[in-house]
Amino acid sequence: MTNKTREVLDTIDALLVNGDQTSVELWEILTALRGPDDDDECYKSMTTMPIRAAAFPHLYQASLECGKDCGKWYVGAMRFPGMPLAGENTQFIQAPSTHFGIHANAAAQHLGLLNGTRE
Repeated sequence: MTNKTREVLDTIDALLVNGDQTSVELWEILTALRGPDDDDECYKSMTTMPIRAAAFPHLYQASLECGKDCGKWYVGAMRFPGMPLAGENTQFIQAPSTHFGIHANAAAQHLGLLNGTRE
């Protein structure tokens, strides 16, 4: 791990340990970035991809400009094989009340993806 990566992780750690609203929102978003651990790629695309695009708009824009076959790692972070790029014909669907769903719905709320409240 690079020193810069460690510094970023330490910054995130310091924010999380505060226990304030920022730490709650950050935790909910971070825990929803990975997605559910199942084989339902469509469900994952309709939850995780919009969250990633809203959380990291610069990365999302770079993935659109790069295109799906450009070979950059972050394009895979914004789409799954056979699925459109995040935001292309996709929108967040409210997740069921599973462990992942609770985090995903909270992240979507914080990011303004529910009820057209995106900031």
